[in-house]
Parts: sequence; C-alpha cells; structure tokens
Amino acid sequence: MAMLGNFVLETANNPGTGDFILSGAPAGRRGWSGAFPDGEVYYFADDGTQAEWGIGRLTHGIPASISRDTVIGTTQDRAVRLNFTGTTLVYSALPAEAMPAPVVQGASVVADRS
Repeated sequence: MAMLGNFVLETANNPGTGDFILSGAPAGRRGWSGAFPDGEVYYFADDGTQAEWGIGRLTHGIPASISRDTVIGTTQDRAVRLNFTGTTLVYSALPAEAMPAPVVQGASVVADRS
C-alpha cells in the first residue's frame, strides 16, 4: 500500500516526463526521505500551471527520487505523465480517487463523477 505523510514537500527542477529528482525541502517542511522508507508513495506534483497526482516509488539516494509509476489524474483530465519544466513542487497527499466512500447511516454514498 502506498505511504502518505503530513507536511511532506520537496522541489524537483525540470523533471519533464521522467522521475522526480528531489532537490530538498523548503524551510519548515519535511523531506520525503526523512518521512518515509523506500517504497510506494502517493504524490502530487504542481508547477503552478498544471498538476499531476498518482503513486510512485521513493528511492533514497543522493539525490532521492520518486518514479511516476501510476498516474491517477492530472489537471488536463488524462492519466498520463505531464511534461513539467522549471521548478515543480512534489508533495504527499491523498488523491480523491483513493479516498473511501463515506458511509452515512449504514448506506454508502458515492460521489457523482459526471
């Protein structure tokens, strides 16, 4: 199961459509390698003009990296890797698609995705 953590954020510079090569956490934020062991993680990536979310594999190293194994969604409404140029924020968050449906008084509520 993919890992999820609070307040985890690092930058990646010019990742294109490849892996996110992590450049370090801003002051006051947790880095990926400090928050998780190697393994599957949920990620969001955002360069200010587009965003992508999915499941990747964190690999510790110098530098650490996150692969983009399963793209769940993007702001371009397609599940393919986006081409990020420039500084990209890569943070840990749970995509709505991975959230269980809430249960209200014994009945499952399923969101309308139309």
